[in-house]
Amino acid sequence: LTGVGVVHRIISDYAVLEVTPKGLLLVEKAPDLSAADVQKATAAKLIVSSDLRDIQV
Repeated sequence: LTGVGVVHRIISDYAVLEVTPKGLLLVEKAPDLSAADVQKATAAKLIVSSDLRDIQV
């Protein structure tokens, strides 16, 4: 994506991910997708937030 430590949030049509020291934290997802759907579309291992919610448009 960019230099180490520069990006803190990734926003896509599928999800909003927070970049943390432990990895990518899934914090929001498209309403029509499950966390498993987002994981299938992502090469990186995701950590699912306990507060996961749908993206509000």
